[in-house]
Amino acid sequence: MDRIPVELRNEVLTYLDLSDLKHVRLLNRHFNALATPLCFTTIQFDLREGIEHIVGIASDDRLAPHVRKMVLKTRPLLRKFEGLSGMQRAMSLPGDPSPFNADTYDSDDGLLSYEEWQGLPLEEKESWYELYEADRRGDEDTVRCLSKKASALGQLDEAVKKLTRLAVLEHQPGFMFEMDSISRWRKLRFNVGLLIGDTEDDDDQDMEALQLSIILSALGWGQCRVQSMDLYIGGPAFWSADRLRDLWQGEGHARVRGLRTALGDAKAADEEVHRQVSELSDGRGRYARQLFIMETTFTHLTHIDLSISEDDDESFITLVDPLFEFLCCCEKLETARFVFGRLVDGVLLPGSDSEADGPKKLLALLAEKKPWRKLRTLELEVPTDEDSLLSFLSSLTTLRRLALSNLTLLRSGGFLTRTILRIANCLELDSLEISNALDYSSPQNRQWKLEERTFNKSQLLGIKERMQTSSSAQGIRLPSHFQSQPG
Repeated sequence: MDRIPVELRNEVLTYLDLSDLKHVRLLNRHFNALATPLCFTTIQFDLREGIEHIVGIASDDRLAPHVRKMVLKTRPLLRKFEGLSGMQRAMSLPGDPSPFNADTYDSDDGLLSYEEWQGLPLEEKESWYELYEADRRGDEDTVRCLSKKASALGQLDEAVKKLTRLAVLEHQPGFMFEMDSISRWRKLRFNVGLLIGDTEDDDDQDMEALQLSIILSALGWGQCRVQSMDLYIGGPAFWSADRLRDLWQGEGHARVRGLRTALGDAKAADEEVHRQVSELSDGRGRYARQLFIMETTFTHLTHIDLSISEDDDESFITLVDPLFEFLCCCEKLETARFVFGRLVDGVLLPGSDSEADGPKKLLALLAEKKPWRKLRTLELEVPTDEDSLLSFLSSLTTLRRLALSNLTLLRSGGFLTRTILRIANCLELDSLEISNALDYSSPQNRQWKLEERTFNKSQLLGIKERMQTSSSAQGIRLPSHFQSQPG
């Protein structure tokens, strides 16, 4: 063993998972020294489970220097059913003949069978539902209490400050990645597809936004030089002092969502919430300062993967201004992926004119401000129009690699083929990738869906040369391998 180079031993250890590495640490002092850095390179956490794990590592001078990455990986909340009947519709018990429950599962151990459930008297079924509701409300209470533990949050600020080599923050929202964890509850099992389709994820989105706001605030207070972030932010989130206040007071965003429904106008709903909060006089300035502190965590980013989804068509417009302030802090960005619009299970839906108003405004603000003077690689998924897209991309003078996916060009102007030609002409790109693009702009109201296509530098230069010798883009064809297909 002594004849094996240390570098090779380290390389072998990188192939082990965390549980194996923990065993390796126990072999002897030599392997303890080799495995310890790998064991503590990443801290995975869910703030509902407490911060003792983070505080313990940060307080140990032997462990804290090894931490490079923090991963917020949450467990989704128990979903709210419409009474006992709603819970029964979502069940997937062993022996259930329903075609909706044809999925295969790893194990049926410990579960009630379909026949056993059907044989229970109504009173006992109602007792099961009441017990489920008690557990679900307990989940909610844990979230409400989270932001009110001021002393614990202070400990988190101090702990994060000690992680001097922390460089990466990654977010894995439970309602996108861990729905299987709530598909089994006590002796019952639920169909994941029905859970997603028949119940709301509003509380999950608010819980994720609350935890993100807390960790971003801690990173800001600790003046951590985080260089990479991967975030998914859904719903009203923390995009204003009023919204942050509602999260940190444990109220969530039921109020603003209710007002949006009642008023039919997201802006009016925000204004009404602002009026109500202003009357409370409960330290609104504190939350404005917290937002500023959270923005500072974006200052040192060289990479960001940011997906932002709102609840309905017109709500994105309400978060554009504060989001713009956050993005303007990213002056060191070199690579970025942005997904703006309405997402379902993390996938951007085709956009409408009203859904594009917010993204178009955001692109216009960024085109005017030009905050990213080092950006070389960009992946963009967004509903917009040709002119807004081209104006934004033209402002990125250092951009060399561009990928457009799930792109919606709206009826308000622009043809997909012409847009690609204009991109090739006005940018100095080394590569351009297009996939899943929808064009609603043609006078015949046709729609195209494109499989993935890639243009290399020589092809892009060829397009540019033809564009420069032609009076317009009308007579120029794309390379033969790229053809629009009618939808």
